[in-house]
Amino acid sequence: MSSHWEVGDRQGPPWRAIGVGVLIAGLILAAILLRDRGGLSVDTGGETAEVRQRELDLVVQAPYEAGERWFCSADFPVRAFSDGLAYPPERPGGPAVQERPSACYAGMGTALEAGFQLAPSPAGVDLVSGIYLEPTPSGLPAVCQQAATTLGYPLPCPSRLPTPGSSARCLADNCLFAGGFVIEARGFPVPPDWCDGCDAHVVIAAAPAGDRAAASLVSCDGTPGSAARSEEPATRFEQCPEGPPWLPNAGGLPHEGHTLTRWRRGGIDYAVSIEGFGATRPEVLRHLTRNLSYVDAAG
Repeated sequence: MSSHWEVGDRQGPPWRAIGVGVLIAGLILAAILLRDRGGLSVDTGGETAEVRQRELDLVVQAPYEAGERWFCSADFPVRAFSDGLAYPPERPGGPAVQERPSACYAGMGTALEAGFQLAPSPAGVDLVSGIYLEPTPSGLPAVCQQAATTLGYPLPCPSRLPTPGSSARCLADNCLFAGGFVIEARGFPVPPDWCDGCDAHVVIAAAPAGDRAAASLVSCDGTPGSAARSEEPATRFEQCPEGPPWLPNAGGLPHEGHTLTRWRRGGIDYAVSIEGFGATRPEVLRHLTRNLSYVDAAG
């Protein structure tokens, strides 16, 4: 066969020229599409990645500005910054709102997949199963001491609670109710997958063993004589069914719908619980009970 097909009079189509033309046309089309559809430049502290808008709609947004302050929307609450660190909304502290995030992510998982890292916990704050636990207010031991003196037996006083630690409160009279003791923490931030529609609620309680009036403070259902089976906290866990909600100064079941650990020490029943069920609750309860101190009635 003649070699004219390659070098002679019968040369074929100019493939190289056609290829260059197709490439140029493709680049022009891509530029038009990116111009019309938008995109987002995400800086993770290393290389900057250009990602098309259609791929981002469900996982990331740009922050918005309001009065020289930068915010992420409620649907994209994870703030990610150019230093490569990401801050979920439940984390206390973080960069000031005057600092512009690189991007806002729908969840911490997508921020990690994009190359960011979870920002370290602030000094003195522990991250346990997605819950940030911080020191309680300096005045809380005095409240516990006053209650112990009034009741005449040792009471559990927490040194760590879900952030903000100042959420610890006693809506009843000096934390006293029906001869027992109750401290609550409500409304603290939890991860999106923590529970479906449940309240963020921790209860710490104590009552004399066998006290019928105070039985609801230290058990799931308030059944008199329902004894704690352990002398050490966080060795057994119970899932308390839903029931009458706890209303300070009125009654109800403080631990309804909670995961509960309870124990008996020196004739006193103690209980700590957290709202909801699941594998993460026991670890949080272990951490909370490790950070309890017993305040003696004598001071």
